[in-house]
Amino acid sequence: MLGLILVMISFLAGIAGYAFGGGFGTILVPALILLGFGARETILSVLIAQFFGEFTSIMMHHRLRNADFSLNSNDMKQGIILGTCGFAGLVGAFIAMTIPERIIVSYEVILLISLGLVVIAWENHVYVRNVPSSKIITIGALASLNKAITGGNYRPTIIALSILLGADAKRVIAVVSLAGSIVCVFSIIGYIIYGMKISLGLLIYITVGSVASATLSAFLARKIPTRFLRVLIGVTMAALGLCLLFRTIS
Repeated sequence: MLGLILVMISFLAGIAGYAFGGGFGTILVPALILLGFGARETILSVLIAQFFGEFTSIMMHHRLRNADFSLNSNDMKQGIILGTCGFAGLVGAFIAMTIPERIIVSYEVILLISLGLVVIAWENHVYVRNVPSSKIITIGALASLNKAITGGNYRPTIIALSILLGADAKRVIAVVSLAGSIVCVFSIIGYIIYGMKISLGLLIYITVGSVASATLSAFLARKIPTRFLRVLIGVTMAALGLCLLFRTIS
């Protein structure tokens, strides 16, 4: 029964993350913590599950022309720039392994609430300008650091900041799938280097949900308007942050 629950939670988190930029790990990690799993074992399992989901998402987005991931395309270049900023994930993994879990959860609370409010506040704005490469690097490094420390917050960090800087949200959602797969590899290596073990049972269930949701999400991203859903995702992230806050202080 628990296995089915884990698959469903992972699937729903994947729909929110891969299709609408809510953040797979941003939603899944706090949900798993609320179910009683440890923060560190949860983060590594989510990173691995997300890698497989991101890879599936890249293929589907390109096939459906949500983005152009041919070798010389602008989408490919931006995705690689964001992804190679994943070196910050090595630093984030070290930080996460050397500080108390309570601090990790508190950091997660602050990011969830803050990014949720940003997504909600900027929902009605439309931006189409390209973000300069220097700013893409800064956003990518910050998002990678957050990803390694908390297991999530990668997509929301990039999308929220990119929207503020003028990027088109739908295109960013597709490009982040390429970047996210690269960042996951950096972060996974970091945890393995520092001796973190994998919870195989948890990993299998959430990977099934991740891959299944990634397959469907590319279709949803193409067909469904994102404005209302972005608001819903922002509210969900903020609500999860508040739930974690109450759990931390109780």
